[in-house]
Amino acid sequence: MNEKIIAYLKEHGKVNINDLAAGLEMTGAEKFPELIKEISQLESNGKLRFDDNGNLALRKKVDKKKEITVTGVFRANKAGFGFLSVDEDEDDMFVGRNDVGHAVDGDTVEAVIKKPANRLKGTAAEVRIVGIVERSLKTVVGKFILDDEKPKYAGYIKSKNQKSNKRFILKKNQFFLTELKSSKLILINIQRAVTITLSVTFEILSVTKVMLVSMFLKFLNQWISSQNFQKMLWQKLMLCQMHRLKKI
Repeated sequence: MNEKIIAYLKEHGKVNINDLAAGLEMTGAEKFPELIKEISQLESNGKLRFDDNGNLALRKKVDKKKEITVTGVFRANKAGFGFLSVDEDEDDMFVGRNDVGHAVDGDTVEAVIKKPANRLKGTAAEVRIVGIVERSLKTVVGKFILDDEKPKYAGYIKSKNQKSNKRFILKKNQFFLTELKSSKLILINIQRAVTITLSVTFEILSVTKVMLVSMFLKFLNQWISSQNFQKMLWQKLMLCQMHRLKKI
């Protein structure tokens, strides 16, 4: 049916719904609702449109201009915006906070020029980041926050780096999940990063190594108070004392 509607509009141009229904023999209580449903689907897909008078017509294809892209290193500001450094001999390009996308400080990114630089007015070029070429982050240190809203994930890390306002979501892992509940700071080693298209604030990170600061401090405290440590310390003191006596 979609093909018939498109073919009819190509042949006759702009028409009203009643003429279209008559031309396709889709009048009557049974067939007309089916025609309306097909028209609605074509409109949703951007293949046809209604004018101000309610007439139907095919939507003209608009050739998109090829956008000029540049590649450079993104430098973030803690306020949310940033700058793109493309060449040492060229001025940095401005990246608005709404144009940063999923980039974080130090990433090599691909960007589209929104507005060229104006040397007479002294204004920098403005760009919008459209892709990540290479991630700069290898590790992230921050506060772990539990999040029950996403069942597949344990929670997210709020980075201590003020230039990074992104949230780093951790997949659930029984090896460290129970310990994370009592932890304030953690260090993760990033293996790969995948961007969620439905969100502008989240990054999915695959965790390969997790060092819990609270666990390390707890272990260190237990080791210091253990008999083995006290025995080793006593032996060191005795050796130092014997060394001093030999010098005398």
